[in-house]
Amino acid sequence: MKKITLVLVPLAVLLIPLLAFAYTGGAGLYDSPHDFMKPGHAAEFGVPMDLNPVTATNSTNAGAIGICTFCHTPHRGVTSQLAWNHTLSANDFSWNDTTTIGGTSLPTNLKTWSGPSKLCLSCHDGSVAIGDIAWYYRAARTGGAKLSGMAGTGGTAYETDTLNLAGLLGKYNVGEGGDLSGTHPVGVPYPFNNSASTYNSIATGTYVATSQFVADPRGSGIRLFRDTGSGVTALVGAAAYADANVGIECSSCHDPHNGPTVKPDDLNGRPLLLRGTAWGDGAGVGNETYAAGTDDYICVKCHKMGVIP
Repeated sequence: MKKITLVLVPLAVLLIPLLAFAYTGGAGLYDSPHDFMKPGHAAEFGVPMDLNPVTATNSTNAGAIGICTFCHTPHRGVTSQLAWNHTLSANDFSWNDTTTIGGTSLPTNLKTWSGPSKLCLSCHDGSVAIGDIAWYYRAARTGGAKLSGMAGTGGTAYETDTLNLAGLLGKYNVGEGGDLSGTHPVGVPYPFNNSASTYNSIATGTYVATSQFVADPRGSGIRLFRDTGSGVTALVGAAAYADANVGIECSSCHDPHNGPTVKPDDLNGRPLLLRGTAWGDGAGVGNETYAAGTDDYICVKCHKMGVIP
């Protein structure tokens, strides 16, 4: 069985009241953690007040910037794939192990791999300012021209400009300096239909007990991806090719758009945007029987566990 260790690091308490906001899981992008037009949230994360349609003093600007175009732009983006707008990280990502206990190799090519995880890490590794984007409101916003957050003491940019571990929003950081140690693997194969797979040029490890994985977790909201050999697409349907080229990415378990599979789950003030809950308890929340397909606990949507240890 593939053994994956999740390391949870205690981090500083969030100090900025504007960002201690609640959201409704599964209700869509509006008013969610990635809604950069949200009052206060927008200013903190780099949208100048005069470009924020809610707080604009000039009413002619109201609505000028759409909710989608911070991360996706119809023109002049960083990549054509997903019309991506945010500057990508220069980090080379790796884990402190080279394989899982089942023998599946861990990738070292996330920076160049065509899967979507590098897009998530472009903000969440803390190396690139949130407002460092290719094109926004008729201008390039990269490098020195990036959208900076609200001014802090002494006129310096707010510390929330990046999601670095030492900053006020360090709780949102994953992979600082390219170090993904203790983080669930992404860009790796998933044993779809309990069969070995190859994804991102990585084969399912020799010692992986494929029968201990849920055959098709998409039924409980997990998103799987297909390696076409020339790119990555979301896995849809049950085509014959699926068994051999299926894998997982960050958005297999998280939905950045807060879609209908996201649960109203919040862990210690962190909106997780999970396609399941991060916890279960004796009251039946998360259903500790771990019956495949009947549980909202995120781990057992993919990993079969017959009995709680």
